Amino acid sequence: GLGFPDVVGLLAMALVLCGLGSAMVRGVSTSRALVRASRTAHALRPTGGELVLIDDAVPVAYSVLGFPGRIVVSTAMLAVLSAGERRVLLAHEASHLRNRHQLYFGLTRLAAAADPLLRPLARAVSRAVERAADEDAAAAVGDRQLAARALAHAALARRAGAHPVPAVALGVADGSAGQMVDRVRSLLAPPTPYRQLPVILVLLAAVASWAAAFVLAAWGDGLVEVAEAVYARR
Repeated sequence: GLGFPDVVGLLAMALVLCGLGSAMVRGVSTSRALVRASRTAHALRPTGGELVLIDDAVPVAYSVLGFPGRIVVSTAMLAVLSAGERRVLLAHEASHLRNRHQLYFGLTRLAAAADPLLRPLARAVSRAVERAADEDAAAAVGDRQLAARALAHAALARRAGAHPVPAVALGVADGSAGQMVDRVRSLLAPPTPYRQLPVILVLLAAVASWAAAFVLAAWGDGLVEVAEAVYARR
């Protein structure tokens, strides 16, 4: 019969195929979400520039990637923020659009669907893009304490009510309560210098994971052919 290495290979192939199947499903859903978001963004009539103001009693603010992208803010969210805090909120969402953070968010979720070991990476990227937008907003207004207050007020207001947003949208107040606290603390601390090495390592890890998946798939396919040949000789 099949030896232990062959069994291991078959199991590995099954896992890889499951991962690739999951990635395909995630890829289709992410692509559809991006297309829907782009169509939604195109259909929204901006109040000024990229900003779309909606009359809604629920505090909400998010950016939608499109051609062009849109920043959607409800009147209820603006009502709970001061003029300076509104500038922070708009600068945060503008950073998401300018840097195409939604694409990073979607691609890392796709990689995590193929390889469950990359799920911590997907969560880390999600936190990283929000922190990057926080820092951009703080730099835009020139006041880190103001940026921290705006984030705290927006997060508290966002918790006051639920509001559906597009799957690939990014909002200033998205994330758990613990993440909000960490982001506020980071804004109250001195800015940390940007380092490219961690970003490069993350990209290399993602590429290596995908390469390993395809290698295992090819190896598993070869093992199946061997197993079929052995079975045919019986």
